[in-house]
Amino acid sequence: MAALRENGTLNNTVIVVTADQGELCGEHGLYEHTSNLYLPVLHVPLIVRYPSRVPSGCRVTAPVSLRDLAATLTDLSGLTLADPFPGVSLAAHFPDDGAATTTPVFAAVERGIRS
Repeated sequence: MAALRENGTLNNTVIVVTADQGELCGEHGLYEHTSNLYLPVLHVPLIVRYPSRVPSGCRVTAPVSLRDLAATLTDLSGLTLADPFPGVSLAAHFPDDGAATTTPVFAAVERGIRS
């Protein structure tokens, strides 16, 4: 971030912080992230910083899916591609007025060796 600020590109750069899954650290007597659908595994950060399109302090309260991230980045970049990715852009949530649509949020778990 400091290097982007120093070379003057910070405010023209989309910054995203996220994860593919959360972790259990002893909650429900479990560790790691396999064979369960508890909230600590499903709820991951999604922080998007892009001052020209994402208002500072905007917090989307609706559940969203990381499936929508590629479409969101394409939208924020200004590209006009005909549905290049599954999902919908989350940019309609900026600012969050509760009217934007989202991809249905779902999760799945398979029973395996470690179950």
